[in-house]
Amino acid sequence: MFKYKRQRSSISFSDDVKEKHYTRNDSKLYELECDQAQLVRLLRSQATIYAKALAAVIEACKPGHRCKNLLCHFCTNAAKRCFKRQCERGCAAIIERARFQPFSQDGGRK
Repeated sequence: MFKYKRQRSSISFSDDVKEKHYTRNDSKLYELECDQAQLVRLLRSQATIYAKALAAVIEACKPGHRCKNLLCHFCTNAAKRCFKRQCERGCAAIIERARFQPFSQDGGRK
């Protein structure tokens, strides 16, 4: 009858960020892994239970099971790549439409 809709936190990314947006570049992966490990160590050193829970979520972020959290370096990088691709496609579509619109006699577009 009613479908359960998964609620997203205000610090989570959209489901539009797919696995294809995550980097496969070895040097970039190494850099992200180092940053991720440093963040997890920092969060685990905090006294609050929330910081430790967040560290567990971020540490569990693996291919196929992404956390899509704003603090996760892998997911943030993927969201940037997704946004960039969507912007490029949108701009290309606008340029393509403008290229095929005929000009009116007064020099403007119809």
